[in-house]
Amino acid sequence: MKQRIEDVLDELISEVARGKTIGDCMSKYPQHEEELRSLLELATSINEVPKPEPDAEAVRAAVRRLQISTVRPKGLNLRGFFTLKMLPVRAIAAFLVLFILEVTTVSLSAKSLPGHFLYPVKRFAEDVQHVLTLDSEGMVRHHVVLAGRRTNEWAATVEPDIPLNCVLLDEMLQEISHAIGHLGDLDAESAARLTDLIYECHLSQVEVLERAKECACPCNVEEIEKALKHCMNHSECLECIKYHLESGGIRFPSGT
Repeated sequence: MKQRIEDVLDELISEVARGKTIGDCMSKYPQHEEELRSLLELATSINEVPKPEPDAEAVRAAVRRLQISTVRPKGLNLRGFFTLKMLPVRAIAAFLVLFILEVTTVSLSAKSLPGHFLYPVKRFAEDVQHVLTLDSEGMVRHHVVLAGRRTNEWAATVEPDIPLNCVLLDEMLQEISHAIGHLGDLDAESAARLTDLIYECHLSQVEVLERAKECACPCNVEEIEKALKHCMNHSECLECIKYHLESGGIRFPSGT
């Protein structure tokens, strides 16, 4: 069956993206060279155009405005009535934002790292999810997920001769602290279940830090050791929480 020129073009664009030259591609379909060469050159030129990077601070400011605008009005006066009338519109807007983020951000930016084009979009999606998470159990799970993401991102940026990303290192540790801080709002059964979840993420952070320390240059070892001490505090706090839960205690430390 004869191939459509569009299918041939898609195939060759993929091959060029993998490093093949346009000349090599043309040798595969010499009968279409006149049509395809100019299109391939155009596609290559488009891919080489620098892509605009969204301003991370502007994105976070937009999230803060969204959080302020979704505060429920307390009164039922005339002004409050019209504000209430706007809540369905806000709900629809929030749904649309989440739908767009689900379709684009999750698929395109989920694996992005600091400095990548889509990384601010990834962080924006996380900020929106944080605003829309209302219960304590959901908040604990949210922070554990973020702790895992920051840990993977930090591990991917560690190289022996490059200074550590200390901001990202601090964020990955603080996410565990935030997760622990919300345990005190839960019932004992939920707290016990989520303590195990936090502890599992905590252990993965320790493992990543220990591996990084083994291959780190001397200038980075001090920061890694400082982070490991922070992890030790997390470990002691989680062990204390487990002890109180298992012994039937109601009150236990809520953070570090």
